Amino acid sequence: MPDRSPHVAYFSPLQPVPSGISQYSEDLVPWLARAVRLDLFVDGYTPLLADTLRPARIRQARRYRPTRYDATLIHMGNSPAHNYMVPVATAQPHILVLHDIVLHHLMVWRAVQARGGRETYRREMRARYGVAGEHVAALVLRGQNPNAMFEYPLNEDLIRAARLVVTHSPSSAAWVERLVPGTQTRIVPMGVPPFPRHDAAAARERLGIGRDTFVVLSLGHVNPFKRMPAVFRALRRLADDVPDVLLLMAGGDSPNYDVPRLARFAGVERYVRRLGYVADDALPDIFAASDVCVNLRYPTAGETSAAVLRLLSAGLPVIVTDTGAFSDFPDDAVLKVAPDAFEGETLIAFLRALATDAPLRRAAGENGRAYALREHGMRRVTEQWLAVIGEVTGRTLAPERIITPPVVQSTPVPPVAQSISRTAPVAPNVGVAALPDACIAPIADALAMLGLAEDDAMLTRVARTMHDLGMREPGRGRQS
Repeated sequence: MPDRSPHVAYFSPLQPVPSGISQYSEDLVPWLARAVRLDLFVDGYTPLLADTLRPARIRQARRYRPTRYDATLIHMGNSPAHNYMVPVATAQPHILVLHDIVLHHLMVWRAVQARGGRETYRREMRARYGVAGEHVAALVLRGQNPNAMFEYPLNEDLIRAARLVVTHSPSSAAWVERLVPGTQTRIVPMGVPPFPRHDAAAARERLGIGRDTFVVLSLGHVNPFKRMPAVFRALRRLADDVPDVLLLMAGGDSPNYDVPRLARFAGVERYVRRLGYVADDALPDIFAASDVCVNLRYPTAGETSAAVLRLLSAGLPVIVTDTGAFSDFPDDAVLKVAPDAFEGETLIAFLRALATDAPLRRAAGENGRAYALREHGMRRVTEQWLAVIGEVTGRTLAPERIITPPVVQSTPVPPVAQSISRTAPVAPNVGVAALPDACIAPIADALAMLGLAEDDAMLTRVARTMHDLGMREPGRGRQS
């Protein structure tokens, strides 16, 4: 008999595209593709992990024909990696999956690629958000990266075009409904596989960390929104009570964001070890060697952090900012710091308590792990995706359709992929250093926030485009 499963088109970046949503889809697709017929649409490349995504089929976006599919899932994020999806997302009804509610940075990137895009962007900001929006556009076009960008998401056209909008958290769904009243939203939690637990003592020995050192982990790209000055100040105060303390920083830095200078200014250099970019296969040791993770972020683009969910799955206590999707976590699963005048006091109180109370640390870690496994397990999340697809297609898709995929050993990213995400070659005479710093700095920070901090080639292309369009340092040529 022919397969009566719904035929579903699935748009998402995949490795080697450096995006957290790539990893999200690589976790989900092997589950979903065994319950429905799934075609993955990418933008002109072959995914590194194509074999592990079977039975899903890889397709190029230019070959997408909507009439061939019962449903289309468009996984949209605030990153140029999703640029190829925008025309599809606005052309016909579909299931729009908003990994980030704010798409402002993506839309600015799209604007600077097109001739006349600067003025189009300015006019659109005024038409949608009035004089205040036009003012923010003027700041952006002068090379600034104001926090107010988060207040103007530039996502309304995509939301209105969608048949259904899926988010990963209640707060994000509520945000969508405020932006476009009447939007049909559904909440499907982000799925994460259970994280393997390693022996802490052995992991510390391999990393050269003392058995009794209190290790605070900072995971992910460091940019101005990660609240590192507050973390460094708390670390300095913690060291007065717990001299054997270490802040382990795993992840790249935003270009032009001087983390060593911030550490020196706070007087915590001797307590900080920076690992830079680390491959996925190094994370189990790093997680096992750590006592607690601090993952602050403000403002928020409405994203759900896969990194936090993995940390919880590994049994680590996690301190987060009490905002956006982080606020939706149960109070016994994470420790929440409000982004207010008492942020520093709350953070140091949590760190002192965790550093001096081992049973509290264990309880906080186990609570978080139980929550992650219960609410964000891959089978549970796949069931909820089948409910959404079934609703759109008018079919009943029973949970019995779900087949657990085989366990795949993690494969280190080959050198060619590392060069794409970390040190892509820059053409002679058009390097970053040759372009105005007023162009480089804000765009570098924006790319870092989008998970593209180490894509030097993209940074160079965007900065050079801005330079050629006349977006120059104040006092050095044409102004916006």
